[in-house]
Amino acid sequence: MTRRAPFAAVLVAGTLVAVSAPTAPADAAGTPAPLGTGARCVWPIRADRERLNVAYPDTAATYWIQRYSLAPGESILYRWTRPAARYSSFVVYDASGTVVGHQSDRTRGLDGRTRSTHIVVGAVEDGDDTIVTAPVGANGRSEGSIIYRVYLPDRGVDPAGGVPLPRATLIDAAARRTRVPTCDRPVANPDVAATVARMASITGTPVPEVPIFIRPRGDGATLYANPDNTYVATIVDHRPGRVVVIRGRAPSFPDTRAGERPSTSDQLRYWSFCTNEYVKPYRTSACRHDARIATRRGSYTIVVSTRADRPAGLRARDGVTWLPWGSTRVPSLILMREMLPAPEYVQAAERLAPGQPASAVMGEYAPRAVYCRRTTFERGGAAACGR
Repeated sequence: MTRRAPFAAVLVAGTLVAVSAPTAPADAAGTPAPLGTGARCVWPIRADRERLNVAYPDTAATYWIQRYSLAPGESILYRWTRPAARYSSFVVYDASGTVVGHQSDRTRGLDGRTRSTHIVVGAVEDGDDTIVTAPVGANGRSEGSIIYRVYLPDRGVDPAGGVPLPRATLIDAAARRTRVPTCDRPVANPDVAATVARMASITGTPVPEVPIFIRPRGDGATLYANPDNTYVATIVDHRPGRVVVIRGRAPSFPDTRAGERPSTSDQLRYWSFCTNEYVKPYRTSACRHDARIATRRGSYTIVVSTRADRPAGLRARDGVTWLPWGSTRVPSLILMREMLPAPEYVQAAERLAPGQPASAVMGEYAPRAVYCRRTTFERGGAAACGR
């Protein structure tokens, strides 16, 4: 195979995987009604890998989705309580899936002592609430979706982080307020397959001869993107007896499951590696988040292989982590996520230009990958596989 130019990609990071959970009425196709058009409950769609694995979800995350359709002067007031989790955020999208408003627990101060805040979607609300303006469409209404994300809840709590999902109040043009309860019964969401089928293909680039991590083109402004995430990725193919070895220096992070608090003193809020099927509907095979990635002297070694080709003697105390390959019928996209870098972390992936290799900016923190024979790794470890 010959080396090709960096690939263009649409990385939606799990935001379209969905099983809806409404007690609300649905339209003829079974889609839950948007807020503002008769919806009887909020957060009717819940997305995670187990419920419907499409669009590359991170296995440590859960997503709740709400559509809205607001007449002039209408708005939605959300009361958002900080979950016991590594990260949470509110992202508002227009009808095309483009970000129009964004608040994370960092921007709202919920990663410190503050426990709750208010977010307003739609018309301006008096007071100190955060306003997310939803643009008006040709039909005179503000329409789109809201996605609430929770990453890595603390041990012993539910996926929402041990607190209620953000509570919603619908405010009409006359300032009358109607509390809308949270949905409690999941049903299938028929929109998912159609939405994924309409996405631009991200599978047109051949597998490069040598794995190289780059920042994919388009990952900051694509369909239902999370503005707090940046990605570097490479495409690999399977051959029996061969593994992929990835090495790099490990960024610091707050280990919230060990009692640490999120803080900008850490280089990243969260990072992870995932293997994914490089074909629609973009299934995630496996992920390892930062606290599950072993290190030695501040660096990690990740071995990606099938179970049959897993090298013998892999040990966390040697700084080695195994990541399952997944399906061997299609190429695999190996993805590294970086979330909310500290301002002084100058090696962060978000400083890369789209299409630029990770090594151009990330220095020793750039993931570097090589193919290696399983037997070679077993005899001499990562050093025997080259750099």
